[in-house]
Amino acid sequence: MYWYDRRLSFRFPLNASDGPRPPHAVKLMPSKVWTPDLELAEKVDEFVNMCNDAPLQVFSEDIAEAMPGDSRYNVLWSQSCILTLKCRIVLVEFPFDSHTCNLTFEPWADASYGLRLSPNASGNDIDNEQFSVHLGASDVVLVERSRELLASTKRIPWPSMVFTVSIRRFSRYYVVNYIIPLFLMVVLSWFTFWIPLDRSDRVAYTVTLLLTAMAVQFTTSDKRPAEKSDGWIDNFQVMTTILICIPILETVLLFRLHARLSARVPEEIAEGAINAVDRSFRLTFPLVVLAALGALWIRAICDTPAEETTATFWQPTVVEFACFWGSVCGILLVVPCLQRKSMASDAVHCWKLRHALLTPHGSEAASTDEEDGYYLEGDARKLML
Repeated sequence: MYWYDRRLSFRFPLNASDGPRPPHAVKLMPSKVWTPDLELAEKVDEFVNMCNDAPLQVFSEDIAEAMPGDSRYNVLWSQSCILTLKCRIVLVEFPFDSHTCNLTFEPWADASYGLRLSPNASGNDIDNEQFSVHLGASDVVLVERSRELLASTKRIPWPSMVFTVSIRRFSRYYVVNYIIPLFLMVVLSWFTFWIPLDRSDRVAYTVTLLLTAMAVQFTTSDKRPAEKSDGWIDNFQVMTTILICIPILETVLLFRLHARLSARVPEEIAEGAINAVDRSFRLTFPLVVLAALGALWIRAICDTPAEETTATFWQPTVVEFACFWGSVCGILLVVPCLQRKSMASDAVHCWKLRHALLTPHGSEAASTDEEDGYYLEGDARKLML
């Protein structure tokens, strides 16, 4: 803090030829002179008691007169303090959240002096392991308020200095240790549709993935904030859990459908239709994942500054994960499309199943099919689920 106090003015000659050169500043203890009674409006504890007991410097009039008229001062008091203050934190976008906190300094009881920002004030950036704190020179605003006196209803002007501090969280820790493992469970659940239905371990594989995802959520629960409303991380967790459960439900339904169809149509037709449905999920499931999680990722990227987005999503761990699994998923999507024979076979099996189930009873053309070698009669053409 800088201020001018006429009661502390003194003068020494600038060019002293006789004797040692006199000092142009003296140090005094703050308790011996008048000091501004500035207080932090957002304080929680008495922050003055947490400042170091540094002396103030009083400059001679020769130094003060050499300064510009609007910025003259003869007292300098510099302290380092630990401030405990309150700030509203909204964690809806956690872990891609950023916050703005105000530090309002104003006189406590004496408004006889005004406040002015120092002409050589500059911004400051502080980074630690979790947060980035930014205070720019343009983030300091002088606000003229009014306060009502206790003895009367007259309101008098009350100067205030507001510092706007921007706090941004580094999201890399949560991306690498929570978001990527859950997203990996979703990718691995897509591999369920590539496991043959006649394998008994298909259900065990999908249930293991679900339990693994629940274990990841449980072990990282103490790192997530407890909020009364749903945030980004809650929506991501629920959405990934639903996506992991889709292959489980699809597998159980296909097993049930296969048992029903096997009793009514030939085994070849039943297996062909079931496999056709299973193969269709290989393409539709990635589209569902893209639609469900794409909106969340776009929301996270838009709420994150460009430099933080680059620092988070271009980490070696994230790039390696995206390149490896992107290549695997791309191969699994492209290869089946090149196998036109299997796609044509799926269409043939579906048409045969439709023809066998929907042809009216008593039709000789539908009851026998010498080319394919199967025979249907009675209520066997009806699909009952």
